[in-house]
Amino acid sequence: MATTPDKHCAAVDDTFGPYAGPHCRGGFDFTLLFSEVFLSIIPICLLISTIPFVTFRLLTSPNKVSRSSLLYTKLVWTSLYCCLGLLLTTSLQIAWAVFAGFELALLVVWASRHRTNHRAELASAALSFVVAVLSGVFSFFEHLRSRRPSFLLTVYLLFTSVFDIQRSRSYALSPDLDIVATIFASRLGVKVFLAVVEARDKRRLLLPEFADCPPEATSGVYRRTTFWWLNDLFKRGFSKALAVEDLFQLDKKLQTEYLHQLLGSAWEKSQLAYSILVQYAS
Repeated sequence: MATTPDKHCAAVDDTFGPYAGPHCRGGFDFTLLFSEVFLSIIPICLLISTIPFVTFRLLTSPNKVSRSSLLYTKLVWTSLYCCLGLLLTTSLQIAWAVFAGFELALLVVWASRHRTNHRAELASAALSFVVAVLSGVFSFFEHLRSRRPSFLLTVYLLFTSVFDIQRSRSYALSPDLDIVATIFASRLGVKVFLAVVEARDKRRLLLPEFADCPPEATSGVYRRTTFWWLNDLFKRGFSKALAVEDLFQLDKKLQTEYLHQLLGSAWEKSQLAYSILVQYAS
């Protein structure tokens, strides 16, 4: 599983690199410091800095999704305040709980290592645990108050899963990181699962007043990027001649009634402004 220990590899891992050199982990790897900073800490900081703004927007919007098994599959992480001995059991995500548990386990392992930590692995593990807690709470509000899956969490989980594949390989090829490699690989599997679950369509769970919307408005980032939401329309067109009734419901902001009201309101304001200007001119 691991390569022969090499002093050169241990020394170069404390540098930014990014290339670890021909004598480290098969000659095809980043340094661990570079991986921990650029593939872990920076994406985490970007997510943490974005979550408060999106959360504020969600808190000012009404609930759009009914509570369901999907919510409690995504949501039931129980022990997120382990350091304080508290236990949260209401409306929390199972998948995020398991993920936060792996993050906590990695944090404990890194903190208990006997060698002096010269790299950023402990900071990365601590931030990863914090963001797992925040993401679990954010996922709860995003699930209930948004018609479509979370764009922020889906993109973060997708890209960091790709980054974590490289990090998992680095740990697996480091002879002194066997425990870290095992926990990290398991954690990566849970993260990939979360990336899939967070992108699931919630259309069938929408409350009645929000259910009458086009598929594009409820599709996640994967379906919208690949135009997968058009497949149903293509199937209908393949089996029969399409009629107006077969087409998707237009988004509210694209309907003629809404646009007519918007144009009328703008016209009235312009007329009022024009009359005021005429009065001042005279």
